[in-house]
Amino acid sequence: MRAEAERVQTIEVTHAVRDTRSNGLKVKKGDVIGLINEKLEFAGSDYARSVNKALGKLGPDSYELVTGLSRRDASDDEMTNLQSAIQSNFPTWR
Repeated sequence: MRAEAERVQTIEVTHAVRDTRSNGLKVKKGDVIGLINEKLEFAGSDYARSVNKALGKLGPDSYELVTGLSRRDASDDEMTNLQSAIQSNFPTWR
């Protein structure tokens, strides 16, 4: 199990809580930021685009399972739009 656990990759997409500069990126409070394995990789304004960039950077064909977790107050429309955006970029995933 330990060997398999070491293969797990994590993506976190959230909003910046303050202005900062990290990993060569300038981030403003409120920006959508994408972290891969706890390292800041992306900053922008579009949530779905940041998720897709992060998934693409990990090499999605190398993994067999993606599990998404959302914030408690995420609307059904937001989650449907995110799912649609992911499926349009990664059509072989279901």
